[in-house]
This record gives sequence, C-alpha cells and structure tokens, in this order.
Amino acid sequence: MTTASIEVHLAAKKLGTALAADALAVPIAVKNSAGNAATIVLTPDGKVPVDAGAVAGGATEAKQDTIITGLASIDGHVDGAEALLTTIAGKDFATQATLAAILAKIASTPAVPFDIAGDILTRPANTTTYASNDRIENDPAADNVIPHAVDIVGAENGAIVNLTQVRLDSIDTGFANATIRLHVFNSDPTANDGVQTTGDPAVTGGDNAAWNQKKAGWVGSLSGSLVSFNDGARGILYPDGPPVLAVPLETGGTRLWWQLQLLGVSPVPSANSTTFQPRFRGYF
Repeated sequence: MTTASIEVHLAAKKLGTALAADALAVPIAVKNSAGNAATIVLTPDGKVPVDAGAVAGGATEAKQDTIITGLASIDGHVDGAEALLTTIAGKDFATQATLAAILAKIASTPAVPFDIAGDILTRPANTTTYASNDRIENDPAADNVIPHAVDIVGAENGAIVNLTQVRLDSIDTGFANATIRLHVFNSDPTANDGVQTTGDPAVTGGDNAAWNQKKAGWVGSLSGSLVSFNDGARGILYPDGPPVLAVPLETGGTRLWWQLQLLGVSPVPSANSTTFQPRFRGYF
C-alpha cells in the first residue's frame, strides 16, 4: 500500500531543545467516510505518514479527545496548544490537511524558558570541616532543618517542567573545588521526619551530618563542582543522568524544594554563617 506524507515543519529551536528520537511519535487514530482506519504518527523528521487508502476515500475525521490523548506523551512542549484544543474538544476535522495544520501549529508552540532564584540557605555559625556525603543545612539538628524552595512562576499547577541546569552560588571561598549534589523534591522534604539521623534529632542529623533522607517527594538531582572566586564560589550543576531533568511540580502548586549534599573534597568553611543560593534554569 502506498503512503502519502504531509510535511509538518518542526523547528526544534522553537521547542527550546532537541527532542529524543521517539518523543514525537504520537499515534493519532483517524478514519474515512467508509470507515477505513489509519494511523497518523508525528515522527522526529517532521512528517505525518498517512495511509493513502484512508485519504482517498474522502474526508477524514479526528476527534479532539483522541488528539489530546496523543499529546499527553509530549506534555511540557505543547501545553498552550493542548489547552486550545481542549476548549474545542469533540469537534471533527474534515480533512487531513486541516489536521496537519493543527499539528504544525502545535509543533511551533514555543517552550517558555525560566531562570529563577531559589531560597537562600544560611549555614550555622561555625567553620567546622565537612566530610564527603555530608549535608549542607541551616542547622546541625535534624529537627531544626528548614525547607528551602523555588517557585517556578508562570508554570501551571502540578505541571511537568524541564530542568537543564542549576547555578549554585556561595559567598564562602572555603567551598572552592567542592563537588555538590542538589536534590530536588516536589513536596517538603523536612515533613514527616524526612531528615533522618541515627542520633538525637534535636542535636544531630542536620548540617555537617551524613546525608540521610526519606525518599518522599524526591524527583531527581543535579551535580557539579564549584569554582573559586575572590568573593566566594560558583558552579553549574547538571542533571544526574539525562541532559534534561523532567520533574512534576507540587500537587496544586508551582514549587520545588531542594537540599545540598557534599560529594567531593572536604572543604573548610571560610567564615561563620555563609550562604548558598541556587538559580534554577530550564523550560516548560
């Protein structure tokens, strides 16, 4: 059977990132007036293969709910277009050309970049040497560790956002060359005794203690090394694993929470009560 193809120009730069090979393989069921079934698959090279038999039979139909279901697999790239389609759910589209135009519109929906500062973490008033795997927190007691968050302003409540990097700043020159992991959560990691300790939580388990945490809300992590500067240290942290970390925001809101874990050298803080602040970068 011959196959007709309708070109849909997909500009990856408009989506804000190069997509995985199968990220756009979204099957959409269609049929012609004779009831012959066909499948449209939006492929990575920007083509929509169409069963020629389904097209030749006359006008084709595609239900909005079918299209929306397919779009769910590439959520995060097409939120705006998906919302538009939802407003006209249930309507039929007469021809493959019309459907192709809709898909082209979806493909051109730009990603929304963000570069947002998180809360400032202030270390305790000491210059105690850290060991590899230690927490960096606001207090040495687990019971006193406070949550630190970032609000991804502009994203939809509970949406999936894509983190590409975190820039971590400190005013402490003692952390130069230190390798740090930033853990990301979509719920408060200090809730329900999330910060664990083998000792008295009123005394130990926080800053300068081995990282020991419940998994609730954990959605991924980013790591990197800090560079020494005259006025502190700064580093770019990248996702551990995939180049883009897709994370769901908190249920009913737009926040994420974070914690710091030392991985590399054992730094000696240069001063009391020094600070750390991350900037979260990505798109939704």
